[in-house]
Amino acid sequence: EARCLVRIGLEFLALGELDRAFEAFTEALHMFERLEDDNGISVCYENLGDTYVKMGEVRQAIFSYDRCLPIKVETWDKVGEAQCLDNLGLAHYCLGELRLSAEYYEQSLHIWKAEG
Repeated sequence: EARCLVRIGLEFLALGELDRAFEAFTEALHMFERLEDDNGISVCYENLGDTYVKMGEVRQAIFSYDRCLPIKVETWDKVGEAQCLDNLGLAHYCLGELRLSAEYYEQSLHIWKAEG
């Protein structure tokens, strides 16, 4: 059920129905937390971050990406870690925090190079 909610949230996000996407991702997050499903939790935080960016709430997006990143690291999801670092780089870029943005992009690039 939680994974279906994530798919529904992605559809709403693609359609620009941001409030509905937010609701779907939040409901899925609560389900994954009850199940102690780290992968599902990290996916929800990443999608919530993307939703916040589209809503123009970049600081909230950073908060979500910051919650996602340690899970990606702990679960050895290197591709997910790199994607999360990319998202953090973009969010900080949007806020004009260019030095911090570059740091996240450099960390991501290091992972992408190592992963081939």
